[in-house]
Amino acid sequence: MTFPFFDTARDEASQRVAFSGNRIDRQAEARTDDAAEQALKARDARLLLFAQGRLFLRVEGDRAFDPYFTRDETPAFAPDLKQAVLLGHENGTPVLAVPSAADIEALPTPVKAIDYRSIYMQGLLEPTALGALAQGAALLAWHESHRFCGRCGNETEMRD
Repeated sequence: MTFPFFDTARDEASQRVAFSGNRIDRQAEARTDDAAEQALKARDARLLLFAQGRLFLRVEGDRAFDPYFTRDETPAFAPDLKQAVLLGHENGTPVLAVPSAADIEALPTPVKAIDYRSIYMQGLLEPTALGALAQGAALLAWHESHRFCGRCGNETEMRD
């Protein structure tokens, strides 16, 4: 008797963990203090927009979801570009996480704000985009919860 379990292809264990497919090159050691501002100036920069524990997705057809927006597409979503976090570069293109103050119930068609768990459980994004989602959500949450300097109590501008 054989078991299907033994017939499956072997993969690296961490690849089976949700949100582990990030392929963005962080380039942390080569960043300047204004890296996020400079990345936002790039015409090909790709922005992930976040609000209230949700990611904005452009719905294309029945099953295609695109999480990336250009800077020119973002004004309707009330992005807080001063709080943008540079995640790194993917194939030479800057990728940034940007918090939004938009009303998630009144987004323009065809954009929807979907919670992270639903995105993963429904398989709405490819593994590399899921990894970018996880990195962006984590960094924005950290920045939001660490707005003040622990030593002096003053509000700080923390950047990645």
